[in-house]
Amino acid sequence: TPIVHADGTISKMSIMTDITEQRRAELALKASELRNRRLVESVTDYIYTVKVQNGRAISTAHGQACITITGWTSEEYAADPDLWFKMVYEEDRLRVLEQAAKLLAGQSSQTLEHRIIHKNGQIRWIRNTPVPHHDSQGELIAYDGLVSDITERKQAEEQLKEHARKLEILNRIISAVNRATDLTAMLDEVLRASLDLLRFSGGGIYMVDAK
Repeated sequence: TPIVHADGTISKMSIMTDITEQRRAELALKASELRNRRLVESVTDYIYTVKVQNGRAISTAHGQACITITGWTSEEYAADPDLWFKMVYEEDRLRVLEQAAKLLAGQSSQTLEHRIIHKNGQIRWIRNTPVPHHDSQGELIAYDGLVSDITERKQAEEQLKEHARKLEILNRIISAVNRATDLTAMLDEVLRASLDLLRFSGGGIYMVDAK
């Protein structure tokens, strides 16, 4: 800050403030926010609650951790009551509806594994475990659901299945070669097995006379 003296000379005044504690508090807050964000990102489960009245679902509340698994926030689910169904993979929607219908009818419902479309467009696998709640007269008044992300497990299972499939086809090819007495029959079997291995719908083998 400039200071003008009576003789016209100018000097400067500086004020220095110790903000060490303030900076420490800011850094601690950032560290806490980072820790909380990492905790939320590591969550692979969340709980939702469906309130039921006269056999009909009247409202659904999704836990805050839903954003980690689905990409959608609890506020977005609240703003669009049909969002939970829209995110279900189309081929799995009937099974999801059947599970909900059983619950609303007061029937027991088993854990359901199905696919969803994450907000970022990825297809994810989830396990939905419902827990019904009844009043003193035995009427269903609500049910909770535990949603777990099982994508990695499903991917591992698919990899194992694919590996077993390929081994079985390779064994077919080896067996065809070992027992072959006729070249044409062997090539036909090798071709069929190769098409299965590559998941091709059609193909062929041709032989070239080097001469």
